[in-house]
Amino acid sequence: TLESITLSNTMTSIEDGMFGGCTNLINIVIPDNITRIGEGAFETSTSKNVYISDLAAWCNIEFETCWSNPLCYYGNLFINDEPVTDIVIPDSVKTIKKYVFYSCSSIKSVIVPENVSCIEEGVFEYCENLTNVTMADSVVSLGDYIFSQCENLTNVALSSNLSDIPNNAFINCNKLETVLLPDD
Repeated sequence: TLESITLSNTMTSIEDGMFGGCTNLINIVIPDNITRIGEGAFETSTSKNVYISDLAAWCNIEFETCWSNPLCYYGNLFINDEPVTDIVIPDSVKTIKKYVFYSCSSIKSVIVPENVSCIEEGVFEYCENLTNVTMADSVVSLGDYIFSQCENLTNVALSSNLSDIPNNAFINCNKLETVLLPDD
């Protein structure tokens, strides 16, 4: 049974359904040059630990669906073998692509710096241990379900330059205490 995968540095994409149904999968190492992960690439797999070495590269992967992300069943993210709990998005990231941290269990806090202008759909959806998010004023757009199902989320500081907040941004964020909203 397949328990661990280390992908080749020559790969640039993981195709549709490639590891779907791998129910014993525990560890996966994803190289920095992966730019696309296809539909259902990890659907119904049970990967628990995802290892990367470059957070900026990870933030730029095109995940076709939430099931494309190996974190999708409450996986833990590691950067250079260290568990990721507190994230500061790198300065080189302009857009955080959809589903990048979808269902990541290890994340507790996120800081989105001035260089980021867009956070796409489902980026932090189902991050069950996420408690705090701070967003710079450079963020002008949030995707649907951005914090949906983040059951331990307590504090969010949103950008003052957001044009709107999706209706479904905070579905089932039952512990939410503080949301600093834009002035307008």
